[in-house]
Amino acid sequence: MENRKHLRFVIPVLVLGFFILNTPNVFAYGVETHAFLTKEIADFYSKNFANKKINAELAQYLVDGSRLEDNLPRYMNHFYDPVNDRGLADGIYRGIASKVWSQNPDAQMALLYRILPQTEASLLTAMQIEKIQPVFNQTDFTWEKAIELYAKGENEQAMFALGHILHLIEDVSVPDHTRNDPHPPFDGGGSPYENWTAKFNLENPDKELVTRMGGKKPLLADTLDAYFNAMAGYSNNNFYSRDSIKNYELPKPDYVEKDANYNYGFKKDGDEAYRLVVVKNYTGKYDWHQDNELSLSSPGTDIVMQDYWSRLSAKAVQYGAGVIDLFFKEAEKARDEYLASEIKKPMFARVADAVGSLFSGERVKTIDEVVYEAGVSKADISPKSQQEPPKKSVQSSSSVKPDNAVALASVADAVNQASVAETPKAAPFQFCSFSTAKTPTHQNLIINEVAWMGSANSANDEWIELKNISGEEIDLSGWQVIDLGEQIKIQLSGKLPAGGFYLLERTDDSSVPGPSADQIYVGALSNAGEGLRLFNKNCDLADEVFASPDWPAGDNAYKKTMERAADFSWRNYNGDGSGTPKAENSPGTAPVNNGGGGANQNTANQPVVSQTEPPAEQQQSSSATSEPPKVLISEILFDADGSDVGKEFIELYNAGGQAADISGWSIQHVSPSGAVTKKNFEAGDAIAPKSFFLIWLGTDARADLTWSSGSLNNTGATIYLVDNTIAVSTTSVPVSVDAASYNVADLPGFLPGQSLERKAVPGGVCASAQNDGEFLGNGCDTGGSAGSPQGDWELRTAPNPQNIGSLAEPRLAPEAVENFNAEASQLSINFNWDADDSLIYELRNISDPANPITIATTSDDTATLAIKEIGRDYTFSIKATDSGGLSSSVVEKTVFAPSFFSGLDFYRLSDGPDGYRLDLRYEAYPFVPNFDGHGGYKIIIFYLNKDAPVIPDTLATAENWQPDSSSGALQMTYRACAGGYPQRFSLILPDTQGNCGTDGGVMNSAFDFKFLEDNRLEPTAISDSNFSATDYLTAAYYTFYYSGGGSQGFKLIAVDKTKNFFRTDIPINQPPTIPGNLLIEGYDEASRRATISFDPSTDPDGLDRFIEYGYNFTNATGTEPDFSENSWAQASFVAVDGTEPNHEFRLHARILINPELTYTFGFRARDEYGNYSPVATIGPYKP
Repeated sequence: MENRKHLRFVIPVLVLGFFILNTPNVFAYGVETHAFLTKEIADFYSKNFANKKINAELAQYLVDGSRLEDNLPRYMNHFYDPVNDRGLADGIYRGIASKVWSQNPDAQMALLYRILPQTEASLLTAMQIEKIQPVFNQTDFTWEKAIELYAKGENEQAMFALGHILHLIEDVSVPDHTRNDPHPPFDGGGSPYENWTAKFNLENPDKELVTRMGGKKPLLADTLDAYFNAMAGYSNNNFYSRDSIKNYELPKPDYVEKDANYNYGFKKDGDEAYRLVVVKNYTGKYDWHQDNELSLSSPGTDIVMQDYWSRLSAKAVQYGAGVIDLFFKEAEKARDEYLASEIKKPMFARVADAVGSLFSGERVKTIDEVVYEAGVSKADISPKSQQEPPKKSVQSSSSVKPDNAVALASVADAVNQASVAETPKAAPFQFCSFSTAKTPTHQNLIINEVAWMGSANSANDEWIELKNISGEEIDLSGWQVIDLGEQIKIQLSGKLPAGGFYLLERTDDSSVPGPSADQIYVGALSNAGEGLRLFNKNCDLADEVFASPDWPAGDNAYKKTMERAADFSWRNYNGDGSGTPKAENSPGTAPVNNGGGGANQNTANQPVVSQTEPPAEQQQSSSATSEPPKVLISEILFDADGSDVGKEFIELYNAGGQAADISGWSIQHVSPSGAVTKKNFEAGDAIAPKSFFLIWLGTDARADLTWSSGSLNNTGATIYLVDNTIAVSTTSVPVSVDAASYNVADLPGFLPGQSLERKAVPGGVCASAQNDGEFLGNGCDTGGSAGSPQGDWELRTAPNPQNIGSLAEPRLAPEAVENFNAEASQLSINFNWDADDSLIYELRNISDPANPITIATTSDDTATLAIKEIGRDYTFSIKATDSGGLSSSVVEKTVFAPSFFSGLDFYRLSDGPDGYRLDLRYEAYPFVPNFDGHGGYKIIIFYLNKDAPVIPDTLATAENWQPDSSSGALQMTYRACAGGYPQRFSLILPDTQGNCGTDGGVMNSAFDFKFLEDNRLEPTAISDSNFSATDYLTAAYYTFYYSGGGSQGFKLIAVDKTKNFFRTDIPINQPPTIPGNLLIEGYDEASRRATISFDPSTDPDGLDRFIEYGYNFTNATGTEPDFSENSWAQASFVAVDGTEPNHEFRLHARILINPELTYTFGFRARDEYGNYSPVATIGPYKP
């Protein structure tokens, strides 16, 4: 570790876990300090860019986004050392550089960040959170995500995401964060700078900061990286952190001067100077490396920290305002591109994206004022490039597989340790914990080859190869392979000969063609932020490899595996196919970054081999083969519905396996009269394998080539695709690549608006390209030459023009959605699943198969459905669809939405119309949720022998907060807060004792809070009916919604579909507890009464206040007490010291006795159901 004493911490993983889970602010400015700085940044930006101010409401989203970036464990990635171009890396704690973290969605969406709960509370109101609900509980708050959200018109969500970026800029103004100093709180109290600045927040702002900003301007740069480099460079090169004073060449004091009682090293800053460090034991000679003891503070003074804050806070505000300026410039361009791309999208994709309003609010204009400041030079910072994040445009879709795990060993270790502690004791096999402080031995068995990228057929075709390098046979019993997120846990078995290979395949034995798997496993390897460890039977670490953030080798673009070299370094497979499963590794090539993993890290000692460029057609299509290009006319719309102007098109399809260059070709139209018109293709025009090209006659944004003057004959014509630009001959057989003739007279049933489409060739046989053949391409060409028979074509009712942006056909349907989960909460059902952001997910409620309802059409991996019906099953389905409309198979899930009650019994307790009892049990009170933040009171209405209706949906003072007597509601009576037992058709429940009173309104009519006990309440039902076992109750729930104008209102929030049937018996109840600690207090001679006290009984399933007590005694000398049933009497109690008898305090009974006799007394308790406690006795006693 780099610190003042070169001390290396040795901390058990359990302690580290406690540290992470309990000190979320130690790695940054305090959360509320971030809130203050972010508001200052927004205000400073608005002041300097008056033509585009950030209004107060949007600024709140910026501030809250900045605060919530400190959610656990994101803060581990808030460090950036510009000198060494790295994140936190001190030997104990590790994290991704904040410059990379801010632009790497794969890292931010890693499993660790998605499974941990939000640890910081939002400052936004419920209505404000509603506006950003799609991203509020997500984890991708990258620069690209913020721009994408703004481009789509989601201004509030964009500001919330941008706030996370500003947080990271603010953090690199903290020297600890740029000088590789983790400053844990248990190491000397943490960071002196952050501890001192924690006092500044929205409630206690640094009022002098506004003054310091006077005359300053935002500092502007062209890229986000430049902002990180400049801010981090300024912080690193000009300031110290406590544990890094001597770890970097810069800064150095310009001179030492005594100020008051201390010698300070001063550093010049223009015409001024600031205190850089306290120099102790100063003898007149200053040597910052050797002779002097240096510190950032001395007892009784924080003047060094004040000097730091005065400069660093101002720089953070200047650079932060510049980041906002850069954001709007890039986001405006992205919005223009997005609008243009929406026009070009296929119809399905446009419909999928149209959920909700895309664009709202004022358009942000381009900012012209630019102010540059000479910041830190590149020479000072010495940035490197190996952590450069992958580029990502707003419209691109990720090809990275889901379920990424984060590349932070220290954080993952803590989480994994917790998960191991929860492993059931009865588990037949105990896995090792992924987290370990051991180093790999690289002996006996190693990880030899990994196909983390899958195969060209499927990203799921992952496999892992192990190799025996021991020189003798190995018994693999007890050996284990575990991944970082512990989704993959493999227990090995069998024996492996010397030099042998052991093949692990994901899901099934089809991941690797040829050799059979030795073992099948489940779980996916992530393309970034992942790791694999191999343990022996003693949990000693034999081998490991990490993707931090990228894998050290392997090529995702060309599906080349990651292979082990003799020196245990990693390299790319070099050869035909994709790898060498169960065979010796290839000579290998140096790793290059080709899209997701296979990064440029950990490449020491690897051979330098040049990477051969693949042919152009292979770059264009992953389905490229040696099959030559074959371009066909695939669809024609020649007679549109209504006017033809601007509606006709010709579609081409390349059925071959290589790209076709058509830049020197032409498309030609020959009318029945022999007139020839043509359009030449343009330079650069080409069609990828199995892909399309669209020619539009007129103007259309979807066109790849526009034929403005072209027109197709409505009754018949021949269209030629020619590999030159010479007009075809009409006097001889034309020579062409393809031709399509049509004649309306030969098309029975043809209607204007229909297109003519070439059929598909599934299994080598021509068949319809519609319905089941929709995504199989248009390769039917039975003629075998230019000009296809009429049987190769069919009419299409709904034309489907496809262009070069459409997906290739045929293609595999997306895989069925994995890990589809649905969980019911009180008023919603929450969904999550494994998602690929290149796909669209359609979530439907199919509880009523005849009337399915679409819940969401989204590219996210979560959704929420608000519900009003509880006590019932819901069934849902989900399918994934690619941008061309090809869908996966449907996955279904059924979930039960439970009632608010944990139990309800309805029975007769006694004779008469008021002899019916409702016994309602609940887990916690109040058990009915609030509505939209409103609460205080709840109402329950029970309906007899009918489903609880959704009308009335409100209850108000005018109706006395109950439905009409004809509604079918059950009448009840209960003890009210104001006293008495009113008869009502609704049960009003106060949330707290404070809501129960006598001040009028609903407060008076509410259920007496004191009668809530043992998580149950027991109102009495009133009815003249004699109920039977076929009668039942349902319930409707209302919550307090408004008060004003002399009226109080409630709103319906749920109806309970549970049918609670009448019980013909009384539920079995437990008896009260025995009266406790009997004590004879004394005897009063005047009244001849003995006073006996005892602790009151309790009723475990009834109200204690309804317990009655009986007493008995015997004065028979020398015999056992005779407590026969007919001699019991009801006990009455007296006040003591002015306190009336109360079931919550000790009770005192006075019993008339003869002072000449000896007595034994007995007491017992009786509940309202007639159950008796055991008898408590005391005696013998003689006054």
